Amino acid sequence: MKISQTIPVLPSSDFDRTAQFYELLGFRGPRNYPDYLILQCDGQEIHFFLEEGDHTYGHGHSHFSSYIRAVGLEELYARLAGSGVTVEPPAVRPWGLKEMVVIDPDGSMLRFGEPLKS
Repeated sequence: MKISQTIPVLPSSDFDRTAQFYELLGFRGPRNYPDYLILQCDGQEIHFFLEEGDHTYGHGHSHFSSYIRAVGLEELYARLAGSGVTVEPPAVRPWGLKEMVVIDPDGSMLRFGEPLKS
């Protein structure tokens, strides 16, 4: 076996709202099916399944999450800050990455990680 790519599959209670939110992160599409949505950015995909209801369990985010390696977190943070999006500022972590967390409208946690410059 050889793995060529992994793709997160996250819940969405409203595909239009999800597509609009992920456009802020640079994702485009949509390839929209009656109960499935696919968005793309820089050759990477995130898939969404249609699921009604609150996935946050009363604590702001759900048990759904994804880790996204990226470059340009400071620019992304500047774009998101003040937009009403739940986002924490980038911070350097002991494991050698700058990371930040974004919560999507359905409570899925997106953790972005950027390698530190040598």
